[in-house]
Amino acid sequence: MCADVEAVHFVKRLRGSSRAVLTRCSDGSYYAVKFTNNPNGMRSLFHEVVISRLARQLSLPVPEYSFVSVSQWLVEHTAGLNTGNADQTAFYRQGVHFGSKTPYENDQVKVFEHLPTDFVTDITNANALAGMMAFDLWTGRSEKRLPLYLRREFRGKFELSFIDHRANLTEIVDGFDGLPFVGRYAWWYWGHIESYDSFEPWLTQMEQMSEGAIDDALEYFPIEWGVLPEWKNQTKHYLRTRSRLVRCAISKIGPALFRNWPNAVPKAALSRPPCLTEAGA
Repeated sequence: MCADVEAVHFVKRLRGSSRAVLTRCSDGSYYAVKFTNNPNGMRSLFHEVVISRLARQLSLPVPEYSFVSVSQWLVEHTAGLNTGNADQTAFYRQGVHFGSKTPYENDQVKVFEHLPTDFVTDITNANALAGMMAFDLWTGRSEKRLPLYLRREFRGKFELSFIDHRANLTEIVDGFDGLPFVGRYAWWYWGHIESYDSFEPWLTQMEQMSEGAIDDALEYFPIEWGVLPEWKNQTKHYLRTRSRLVRCAISKIGPALFRNWPNAVPKAALSRPPCLTEAGA
């Protein structure tokens, strides 16, 4: 399979366990490139692609992605970039890797990783938070998700963008320990969530997603990635099973997590929703 774009220049290494590199590519855009020899393994890139495809099918605000070709010449002529610690050097390799398009080098877009509570009314797509939460419940995210805030004009409104899908689908491989991820969230802008309607249209779309649409998200990977049929079969079974359980999970966590949910109760430690224990690989 041919790559979508070619890496031209490694700009800098980015934070995070995947050791991604901000990279300028042949289309003039900048991507957070995660390599096939990243510390989280090849399957984490498989998850990144599948989740990106599913989220974009649902019109959730996630970045575009591309398969990025990296030449041996670029690897050899870039100093100081490695996937390991100082005493465990493992240089980035040539090949086709995963790239998430980023606005960080776009002069027309300002990127913020944190936003004061006073600006909550300035988020144009704040309702997408509920959609993304339902999506993460469906796809078994094991870590809290923090958005980026994009501002395209000076003093303009903010847009949410959700990045980094490595922690989705990890239950298939690793399982969960302790609280479900939603029990660790403290997002102050969830106050408007008060019923299932707050999760629409995404909740119904996930429940009604066709087998063909899921199949589409599981196709077309670089040959050198070595994506196994077993990975695809496990993921398909997991998604098909779990889509029937998300509404139940919301009903279990709603009273404890959302202050405006009917019959809300004081927030307390949440046990794993029983209706989700049926799902799995």
